[in-house]
Amino acid sequence: MNSKQKMRLYFLLELVIWLLIIIVGVSAFRYHSIKKQKELKTYQIFLQDVDGLIVGSPVRMMGVPIGYINNIKIIEDHIYVKFVLTDKSVTLPQGVIATVEFNGMGGSKSLELYPPDEVSKASGHLIAIKQTNRLGAALGLLNDMFDKLGSIIVRCQIFNEGVEKLKPEVHQVHENPVKNFSISVNQFGIFIDALDKKRIHLRDKIKGDSYEHQKNQGD
Repeated sequence: MNSKQKMRLYFLLELVIWLLIIIVGVSAFRYHSIKKQKELKTYQIFLQDVDGLIVGSPVRMMGVPIGYINNIKIIEDHIYVKFVLTDKSVTLPQGVIATVEFNGMGGSKSLELYPPDEVSKASGHLIAIKQTNRLGAALGLLNDMFDKLGSIIVRCQIFNEGVEKLKPEVHQVHENPVKNFSISVNQFGIFIDALDKKRIHLRDKIKGDSYEHQKNQGD
């Protein structure tokens, strides 16, 4: 074996050794990562809208980073989201509220976790989902609010115009009962006087007829 062949053999042996070192190093790193990953707490939730949330997006507890998004997958009409808590000291309480919010000035999103309230506790779920409020939905809601407000203003104007038209009639309603009552009392008095006169006239007539009858009998 000449020197050139020996050099090639040494080179191949060195290459194989380095390859083995790299393979062992990568395998050890992956094993350590997998083992460490298994020690971390993972949670799974279903959202209707992730609103730009991606794998690797941070998970925050009241603004403090505690983990990251590990997996996102569309399942039928919901989106499966799996996230990992890297802070081992954090334990999610029963009914913790999860929602998607802005993270930073660049428009990136994060999964925000908030302490539970009475409603989320009563739901019986470990993680209660609060649906994402998109800007378009908020503008649509604001537009509907202004439409309803405009409709209320128009109805108030129509009602005011109707009241203005009815004011004379309302005034008449307040004044006419007094006038009508006075007229009715006067008319009733006149009617009573007429009845009294008729009564007197009828009485006198009856007396006169009785006197004539007695006179005729005496004759």
